[in-house]
Amino acid sequence: MGKIGLNMEVSKFGKNKDMGSPFRQTTEEEQKILQGLTDELGGRFVSLVAKHRKIDQRTLADISTARVYLAREALQLGLVDKIGYLSDALLQAKKLSGLPEDAKVVVYRRTEYPDDNLYNTSTTQYSGRGLSLIDLGLPDFMTSLRAGFYYLWSPAACRD
Repeated sequence: MGKIGLNMEVSKFGKNKDMGSPFRQTTEEEQKILQGLTDELGGRFVSLVAKHRKIDQRTLADISTARVYLAREALQLGLVDKIGYLSDALLQAKKLSGLPEDAKVVVYRRTEYPDDNLYNTSTTQYSGRGLSLIDLGLPDFMTSLRAGFYYLWSPAACRD
């Protein structure tokens, strides 16, 4: 950041509020906290796999290294039942629920997202207005801006 003339100033209330910031080195205490979270979540994943997937201990030991597996590898290890696309999953859901293959799946599309699909969960409609699933505390007009470069002057953000 210094090479290009940028610096970061943080205002916070609470010791670890900016933990994991990419703008400074992680402290030893923060490393311990993050490692603890990682260990706990990883342990939960491995225990759920062991409980629900009935995988032998040797394979489970390989899985517990937390490496990323391609779909074919995950299938071979028993982490997934099938490999497919969304259409395959919908067909299987219809089959499991006893619906005919030609049953319609209703997808509500939002007009502000012309390419909206089942995977788009970043926003939703609530009472006719867009509702962000991540509340940044911005004024309503700010959440409807398209991607781009913007300069925000504080009085402009508080217009009536």
